[in-house]
Amino acid sequence: MWNGEKFHPEGEPYIWSAFPQNKHVIQYPKFESTADRGYTAEWEVREDTLFLTSLEGRIDGKQVGLTDVFPDKKAPISATWFSGSIILPLGKVIGLHKDLGRHIYTKETHLTMEKGKLVKKEEKTFDPEKTPVWKIH
Repeated sequence: MWNGEKFHPEGEPYIWSAFPQNKHVIQYPKFESTADRGYTAEWEVREDTLFLTSLEGRIDGKQVGLTDVFPDKKAPISATWFSGSIILPLGKVIGLHKDLGRHIYTKETHLTMEKGKLVKKEEKTFDPEKTPVWKIH
């Protein structure tokens, strides 16, 4: 969710960085593969903060949700572990970018997050005739 509107972003945030890691053991949930990451999540940017608002997946054959994966937290969870870009499509898809390996849209909003805080917002427009994409039919 962004400004009260639902999007299916390119570059969706991940939950993996929320869990302790060292070079020998990674302590994160072992989701069964039911989606790209093994889970589905909903996020919201509100008051320049990224929140994880819902989470669903399966672990060891059992359906789990947000409170199962984050038992010490209540929804919505401030995603302080996430730094990166979230790309919100606003226009029509024009194809797959040849170098970036993601869909490109005629209009996009790029949200740059650092530790769950919005630090930069950019509106971008791409010319379908000049953008190096593989066309999707």
